[in-house]
Amino acid sequence: DAPVTPEVPPAPTETLFSDVAPDPRDTPPRWIRRLWLGAALLLAILLLAQWVGHEKNMLAARAPALQPALRAMCEAIGCVLTAPQSPESIQIEASAYDPLGEDMYRLSLTLRNRANWAIAPPAIELTITDASERPLVRRVLLPDELGVQGEQMDAHSAQELTIYLRSTLAIAPGLSGYRLTAFYP
Repeated sequence: DAPVTPEVPPAPTETLFSDVAPDPRDTPPRWIRRLWLGAALLLAILLLAQWVGHEKNMLAARAPALQPALRAMCEAIGCVLTAPQSPESIQIEASAYDPLGEDMYRLSLTLRNRANWAIAPPAIELTITDASERPLVRRVLLPDELGVQGEQMDAHSAQELTIYLRSTLAIAPGLSGYRLTAFYP
């Protein structure tokens, strides 16, 4: 009998960490890589332009130095730069709804802009309620009807507004209150 010799595995030609050059057939040509890079850059620029177009009013209010560039952009594409609408920044500080005579009423209110930038004036919804707080009549008063001064409310400014209204709904014991809500239509 011949003695049995253990089989020795062959030595590996590569190790797990060997430096193996990539196959040049697996990498795309340089012009395709540049095309993808250019497409990604173009899409990023378009996304930024869309965001600026959507946020242009707030950008102009918060960073006045950008206003000339934003106005130029709006002239080029036909948009309008206005004061931003910011319902969370509007506060109705004081109000009164007083009867003056047969069918005349005076609505007085103070609107305050609590933001650090100018905002568009809101519309006000006046709701006359009964003793159970159920609405009986609603009326929306636009900034022009309220007598708001200017196209915007400056930062931290307040405006005292008074408007006279006619109503066939007389203040009676069943009509006990009113509500005012600031909003942007």
